[in-house]
Amino acid sequence: MWIKKNNSVVFASDHLTNFLDALASKLQFDIVVTSGDRSPREQAVVVKNKIDLGDDITKVYVNQEYAKAMIQAYPDLDKMTQVTIDYAPTPHIRGDGIDIRTRDLSASQIQTVYTVAKDLGAQAIIEKTPPHIHLTVKKNAFKMDDTTKKTIFPLLFRIGAVWIIRRLFR
Repeated sequence: MWIKKNNSVVFASDHLTNFLDALASKLQFDIVVTSGDRSPREQAVVVKNKIDLGDDITKVYVNQEYAKAMIQAYPDLDKMTQVTIDYAPTPHIRGDGIDIRTRDLSASQIQTVYTVAKDLGAQAIIEKTPPHIHLTVKKNAFKMDDTTKKTIFPLLFRIGAVWIIRRLFR
């Protein structure tokens, strides 16, 4: 089972909820989601917090220009928000980001979440500051399990067949 840390965790798209349902169904323990979609301001606050805690964000963010610009704008939240707006949006801003709390998980459980999430098609990063697993789940990257495929593909086939028959007999 997965739960949201609180009501501030939001998802604008169902693909993250569907992904979390699939992930949780493959785990033998519960997980807590600490973050989902973010505004540019919320992203700036998170990055500021990481820097405040001593994290080297150039080792976390793939977009090095973004990371360096955020460091230059630090600690001014207005400037950090503007940098976030100016650069390519992060997964959390695009609606593709999930953070899962790890401080209450064992090292083995963290590795299991990481591995299962990757097997389901997510990009996963284990972050130390603050401790969490960041998942990027692109809308079309989520891999369906065999049960879902066995249910959806025959249905799509039948819908297609009905459409073709209707077109032929008009």
